[in-house]
This record gives sequence, C-alpha cells and structure tokens, in this order.
Amino acid sequence: MTRTSIATLLTLVALLLLAPTTPLGCAEDPSIELRRVGTVRAEAQFDPDTAAILIDVFDADGLVEQAHVRPAPLDRPTDDPRSAWKLFTLPIGPHRLVATALDADDAPVGRCQPAEQTVEVVPIEVVAITLRPACTPTRM
Repeated sequence: MTRTSIATLLTLVALLLLAPTTPLGCAEDPSIELRRVGTVRAEAQFDPDTAAILIDVFDADGLVEQAHVRPAPLDRPTDDPRSAWKLFTLPIGPHRLVATALDADDAPVGRCQPAEQTVEVVPIEVVAITLRPACTPTRM
C-alpha cells in the first residue's frame, strides 16, 4: 500500500469510529417526534369593535405560547362575522387556550370578557376549537 492509500484508510476508519450511532445514510425515524406533538386549530371570532385577539396557551406549568390574530381584510358586508385562525403545535396533554379581545392599540377591550377552552392535544391529530370573547354591546 502506498502512503496515500494508508492515509485515506486511516481517515475513513477515524470517521467511522467518530460517526454517530445511526447507520450511514439513515436518520432517526422522524415520525417518533411527530408522535410527541399534536396540533390545535384555534379560530377566533371578532366583535365589530375588536381589532385583534390575543390567544394565550397554557399547560399545567404555565404559559406555553402566545399569538396575536387579526382578521383578514376581505370583501364582504360589514355585518358579516369576522374571524381568523392560528395553528399551534403543542406537546400532547391538556392545554387551556384563552382569547382576549384587543383594541387598535393592542390593549384589552374593557367591555369584553376573555373566552377560554381546555383541549386535550393528541398525537398527530388536529383539534379544532372556536374562541369568541364575550362583549357587551356598545351604547349608541
């Protein structure tokens, strides 16, 4: 064997010894990670005076995730209900979602009560919920 062949052979042996425990060209099964999470599709329905909705997601340990959702600008009559949705990828188990109505300055709307719902997140599935903060009508 030539010196170049020996150096190449030693390099290959060193790479094989230092390589991760998975076989060459094979990665860990990605579906294993998918089995540890699920998805929640939270639809937020808006009061006419609401500019956005803040959705807080809690688990047993506290706040997990937050998202602001705003209605999409669509050509439709102003009396039609406005809504938006957000997908959350969460660990399996129970989660509580709280929707707070916000005004144009992202401050909570005082005449609206937050809506909340508890869901059980299951592996690989999508749980769909609808959240609509309860708002008292404005006086004219």
